[in-house]
Amino acid sequence: MIFQNHAVFPWMTVEENIGFGFPETLDKGLKQNIILEHLKLAGLEEKRTAYPGQLSDGQIQRVALARTLANNPEVILMDEPYSSLDAYTREQMQSWLLNVWSTHKKTIIFVTHNIEEAIFLADRVLLLKNRTFEKEFIVPFDRPRGGEIKFANEFNQLKHDIHGLLV
Repeated sequence: MIFQNHAVFPWMTVEENIGFGFPETLDKGLKQNIILEHLKLAGLEEKRTAYPGQLSDGQIQRVALARTLANNPEVILMDEPYSSLDAYTREQMQSWLLNVWSTHKKTIIFVTHNIEEAIFLADRVLLLKNRTFEKEFIVPFDRPRGGEIKFANEFNQLKHDIHGLLV
C-alpha cells in the first residue's frame, strides 16, 4: 500500500526503508541485491544513505513504491499518492510509474480524484459516486503511453464523459 502521506520511516535511510519488511530468514546477499535493484529503479542510487527529510516529495514517493515493489506483492494499492505534489512533479511521477509498470507488470489499484491522471495511468477507470460504483470506462489507448496523449481528442472526450457523470 502506498499512502498519500509519505509513509516512509524518517529515522531510516533510503536503503533501509526499501529493505524494510523482508523476512528475517532472507539471505543478506539476496536482500542487498534486491535493495540495489530497487534503488536503481527509483533512480535513487546517489541518495541511498539519505534520510527522508533530505529528499523531495517525489523522491519520497519513489522510496515508498520501491519498498513496496521490493517485497514483490501481487497487487499494489496506491491511495492518492501524488495529491500533495506540484503539477510538474506529479507528471514526472506519472511517467515514472508507467515505466515501473512496464517493467514489473503488477496489478495497481490507483485511487485518484484527478480524471486526467486516471485516464493516463489506467486501463480501466471505475467511477465511484456517493460511495457506490457508478460506471466503468475502458481506456482505449495502447501502451507505452507518452504525455502527448493527453492532448488527443479521444483522450479529452473520455475526460469530458467522466466529468459529466460527476457533476
